[in-house]
Amino acid sequence: MKYINTFFGAVLALLAAISMAFSGYNDPKNNAPFKAKSDDVLFNATLISDVHIDYRELFLQASLRLGTSSLKKSQTPIDAVVVSGDLTNYGDKKSMEAMIKTLTECIPDSAQAFITTGNHDIGHTSELGMTADQARQNFIELHNKYLGTQIDRIYYSRVIDGYTFINLSDESDDSWDTPEISDEQVAWLDSELEKATAANDKKPVFVVCHWPINGTNGQQIVWENGAMNDCSDKVRAVLEKYSGKNVFYISGHVHTGVNNDELHKYFDVHNVEEQNGIFYVNLPAYGSLNRYGVPWPGTGMQMEVYENEVIFRPRNYLSNKWYGNHEYSVTLH
Repeated sequence: MKYINTFFGAVLALLAAISMAFSGYNDPKNNAPFKAKSDDVLFNATLISDVHIDYRELFLQASLRLGTSSLKKSQTPIDAVVVSGDLTNYGDKKSMEAMIKTLTECIPDSAQAFITTGNHDIGHTSELGMTADQARQNFIELHNKYLGTQIDRIYYSRVIDGYTFINLSDESDDSWDTPEISDEQVAWLDSELEKATAANDKKPVFVVCHWPINGTNGQQIVWENGAMNDCSDKVRAVLEKYSGKNVFYISGHVHTGVNNDELHKYFDVHNVEEQNGIFYVNLPAYGSLNRYGVPWPGTGMQMEVYENEVIFRPRNYLSNKWYGNHEYSVTLH
């Protein structure tokens, strides 16, 4: 078998995670100041996912407030804060408002927020007797109220300091964990990517969607059914039309921890990887424990864009610690 996906494999992954967690905290790099690696950074963004806010659970709200407030300690201005889905547990209006309001109150004035919905925001709404469409309307209303936008549908794009961010989201009415991406949304994605890459100036373009594309970032090992599934092929086909044009696909959902060379070697799990000319980034869960990597909540990544590369620097925003041994650097085409 190519992958070890047994009880013993899971035990090995857990031991690797524990080892990584403790060795990481002994790394002197963890005590480095909160700033970009180099002063010639062109764009500096915070990436988190899966915060799972429930207005009835004050601990999760406090965790989000503490972590996002810590961004103000950065010695390098932060240009964007990206949250890749599962903003809430059930998509109810009170929880969605608590999440977006907290985010906008706590992030630095220099930063713009870019957020997208996940399966818990749309698919799990039936737990509280809501429809998926009601949850989508809640998101649109609160997004416009707190972020000053005028979006009228669940998917949208936004240019932040000259960098294009494109949000894909679920249009289904009855799906629990997997999304429905309509042909109309896929055609819109194609149009947005065509516009964003037309200059051919090496400037990255970022597609943000809660669900990973099938078979990327070791998804099939971490969670066998935890991908976009039926919609994956048509979305991937559009992405790969722009192969080699510095398109990044940022996802969450599978709760993969920050991983290192051992997990790359034995499980083929990568937080950042390139497939067919597209860069795939899968984020750890901020609001819960993770697996196949550093398990702790409060974890995300700083994404630093330079002229010829993009660096992803895992960080725990609750403990203000870098995971200095687990960085990824990709060379722009």
